[in-house]
Amino acid sequence: MRWPWWWAGDAPAGPPAWQTWLPALIGVMVTAVLGAVGTIAVKRMNRRLDEATTVKTEAETGKARAETVSIEVATARSLLAEVREMMVEQRAGYETQVQSLRTQHQADMKNVVDRLSGLESAIARHREWDVAATAVLRTVNASFEDPPPLTFD
Repeated sequence: MRWPWWWAGDAPAGPPAWQTWLPALIGVMVTAVLGAVGTIAVKRMNRRLDEATTVKTEAETGKARAETVSIEVATARSLLAEVREMMVEQRAGYETQVQSLRTQHQADMKNVVDRLSGLESAIARHREWDVAATAVLRTVNASFEDPPPLTFD
């Protein structure tokens, strides 16, 4: 069989060179294009995934902050309740002590008043003796001075 009229001579022994390397080149180009498209798609999906992960992380962080604040508020409230209870107990103890001290003070003051009253009556009796003793001493020694006055200032 003869090749077409524009071909001069016999048919070549094998296919032309471009027919051997062109399919490989097209395959490499298609693979490169698909790889680039795949890389772009993966990058876009990763970006969306990263954005979703960021939103989730921020939400979880906000939740953790809220829980932490809630725990801190509960702790503060319990501490305030304990302090109030302790203050009530201390106040009751202080009131008991103050009442006890007030009773003791009143008893001590009554004792002091009684002792001062006894001291005043003893001084009054002693004054009579001082006056009599001074009169007797003046019979012996006329220049004997009067005893100093007794004052409680």
